[in-house]
Amino acid sequence: MSYIENNYDTEYLERVYISGDGANWIKTGLEWIIKSVYVLDEFHMKKAVNGIVGKITKANKKEKEKQKKEMRTALRRLNFVRFKEICYEILEEEMEKTTRERKEDLMDYILNNVKGIKNLYRNKKELHGCSAEGHVSHIYSDRMSSRPMGWSTTNINNISRLRTAKEDKISTEEILNNNKKVIELKEIQK
Repeated sequence: MSYIENNYDTEYLERVYISGDGANWIKTGLEWIIKSVYVLDEFHMKKAVNGIVGKITKANKKEKEKQKKEMRTALRRLNFVRFKEICYEILEEEMEKTTRERKEDLMDYILNNVKGIKNLYRNKKELHGCSAEGHVSHIYSDRMSSRPMGWSTTNINNISRLRTAKEDKISTEEILNNNKKVIELKEIQK
């Protein structure tokens, strides 16, 4: 909220979209940020749909693609009754208990995010997607957890800021000349 207040005239602010996977810590932003609206990001919604449909093989490809399309259409039309019907058809055929439970959890995940899905499709013209997952995966996780290393609090902050700056095409010189972008300038200079 401080960032918004410092960079925008909040009197003219119409909406702030908070897009994410539905986690409580993300939805907490609705309490802190004025005029905010929660939107379930399509990455997580599609991931859940794919998980409910299950593994696609040569033998079942046509049927599974049809189920996926029907589920996405039902969600886009905000027809959650039809979405549940399709899910129950899939669950009815699932013989393995753990797989069925996982698919039920994914169905519940979608149904627990109905408001975020409604906001997604009702405001679609104003939304331009959410790049959070791509950034986490390709910028942070690549360096921070895919090849794990020990990090001090200061250096993890510095490395994450440097990786973000690199993606934003900000030069090292510019970072060094603007110490607001990093916490410990001495560590960066080393």
